[in-house]
Amino acid sequence: MNIPDQVYNEALKKVIEANPKKTLEIAEVKTQIIDSVLGFAKGTHPKTYNVLSIGCNLVTMGLAQRGHNVKAILCTDVCEDVYTSTFKDLNITIDKGEDGLEREVANGNTYDVVLGLDQILTYFNTEEEQKQFIGMIAKVTKGRFITSLIDYKNQSSQSRMSDLPLTININGKQNLFINHRSWGLMDRQTYINHWLHIEESNLVNSCTTPRRTMFFKQLAKFSSDAGSKGFTIHKSVFYKPLINKTFEHVISINYE
Repeated sequence: MNIPDQVYNEALKKVIEANPKKTLEIAEVKTQIIDSVLGFAKGTHPKTYNVLSIGCNLVTMGLAQRGHNVKAILCTDVCEDVYTSTFKDLNITIDKGEDGLEREVANGNTYDVVLGLDQILTYFNTEEEQKQFIGMIAKVTKGRFITSLIDYKNQSSQSRMSDLPLTININGKQNLFINHRSWGLMDRQTYINHWLHIEESNLVNSCTTPRRTMFFKQLAKFSSDAGSKGFTIHKSVFYKPLINKTFEHVISINYE
């Protein structure tokens, strides 16, 4: 798996720490999206969930605020720093190991809800790697796996090449985040994701990450092969990462 670059998470940290109160408000909005997928409004969940998040995201904060037991794996040092300093009062366990999901499987751990947001299923080089990862997710999910993806099949030519740039005011300075893609010539499902962070006229950071598309039908097939009992694209529900303007479709896969 091609774990999102450290510098991307450093930008997330910068945005979060500039206004922690606002971050928690945004986390609440994003967590309400997951509430709607689960079918329960805030405060009406029938039990305290054991939640596994693949990667760090604001929904982990929202679910922890609700009192659920949350563990985040495949995290970076930056993620751990944010959780243990700015949001140290939240009940979130952090695992930074690159083999975090493999160890969850090996230890026989299972969770009511598994989160794979921010297009986590696209951070791979090959289709076989994606299949194997989904197979491991199935083994740790005793309830629902909730993920987010853009609709790669119906992208416009412009959106296929780049996302709309996002500007955020951080401590009085305009910060611009740009995301664009270079597509593979031999395998048109592969691309190199180019990400740039510019503060006014200064390039703060940039990174490139090899990624691979995941079509809805592919995900449905791979999940079914792994033993899923239901597959739902929530057509009226959309999720947006913190520093990206592109809305992602929310998909829930039932393993109950």
